[in-house]
Amino acid sequence: MKQCTIIEDLYPLYEEGLVHEHTVQFIEEHINSCPHCAKRFLGKQIEFVAPVEKPKVSAAISIKKTQSKLAVYQLLIMLLSFYFAMTTNLFAESFGFILTYFILGLVIFLFYRSWLLTFLIAFLPIFFIGFYETALTPNAYRLYKGDHLGGNIFVFIWMHFIGAVFMAAMHTLFAMLGAVVALFITKLKKEDVL
Repeated sequence: MKQCTIIEDLYPLYEEGLVHEHTVQFIEEHINSCPHCAKRFLGKQIEFVAPVEKPKVSAAISIKKTQSKLAVYQLLIMLLSFYFAMTTNLFAESFGFILTYFILGLVIFLFYRSWLLTFLIAFLPIFFIGFYETALTPNAYRLYKGDHLGGNIFVFIWMHFIGAVFMAAMHTLFAMLGAVVALFITKLKKEDVL
């Protein structure tokens, strides 16, 4: 009977051709000598010894829970990015943006493993904040109406667009440096150096 349970475990592998030739010989000899196993396996009436337990949580529910956790983490990263954009930028006359954007780039790259997402999450918030800060201030309106720009709206928009791009690029540079460090850390972990 002990050999019958061994045959029962090995038979699916035997059918797939995944067992060693000595094991094939053992299985075939046992099935030919045991009437119980011959009836069971040669007649293809395989019974399961123990019923397979259903998981308590279905795979779909588990995936949804994981996706909702990831969505919360993504939202937190986006909120942190906008917070950094508003509080630590050149308009706030703070050079703390160097460290905060370096850390932001490091964390974003470790979380997403994507250069594009690291760039976009670092660049876009500061670009929008920068454009808002320069184009929608009272001095900007006076510049637009004054003689300096001659009242040309396209020059006004272009000037502030380029300024916002430059400012966002400076901040993004430090985020990308953080991403490079994150890439270096992941390569070291893969090589089991750390």
